[in-house]
Amino acid sequence: MLGTQNNVQRAMLVVILTMAQALVLTACRPVAPDAMPEPDAVITEQVTTFENQGETVVGTLAVPTTSGAPYPVVLLLHGFTNERNELPVGGTDETMYGRLARLLGAAGMASLRIDFRGSGESDGAWADTTFTGQLDDARAAVDYLATLSMVDLDRLGVVGFSQGGLIAAELAAQDARVRTLVLWSPVSSAPDTYKHILGAESVEAGLDAATPLPVTTQWGAQFELGRGFFVDLFR
Repeated sequence: MLGTQNNVQRAMLVVILTMAQALVLTACRPVAPDAMPEPDAVITEQVTTFENQGETVVGTLAVPTTSGAPYPVVLLLHGFTNERNELPVGGTDETMYGRLARLLGAAGMASLRIDFRGSGESDGAWADTTFTGQLDDARAAVDYLATLSMVDLDRLGVVGFSQGGLIAAELAAQDARVRTLVLWSPVSSAPDTYKHILGAESVEAGLDAATPLPVTTQWGAQFELGRGFFVDLFR
């Protein structure tokens, strides 16, 4: 567990340093890892919502408690079958994105982590999830951030973990408002990745499925995915 925790911590510090450098944070002073304040000292968090295509997307907005608004802001996109807080950090009571929000706050950056539709607390059915739909959710999240006076959209970064990395890369390629990008263990070849996770036979069957297809992941999780998910793999 300790090794896993240290690996996560190192990855998060890379994210912080990358964001701090790329956004040219003139008003922010990144702090040393051993000087990180406790969560309550650096951020305030609130659950927030916005609408996309008639459905509600739920997120957590974390804002630094220090002066300096409008703050640089980072959009955090979760991975396949996960939700906005991401995986737990071993040996702690924190999650990956919960901790990352705290570390970003300590560096003077706000963050928004969202549940894609069909995941977590957001509206929609998981079986209807598609890469296209998640990309649209990410774009809608940027639109939402543009309405907030406490954040500086001219200093917008995006972090994507796993499948969220694939979505983040596509968002950055299409939306000029994204100024910096960090990909954390991203999906690079969607067809190869999901043939490995779901099995090549399931991927082939999904391309012709008239109704949501029952699938089993390599780690034993079972659920259904619609044809749109499989079609999007090859776009």
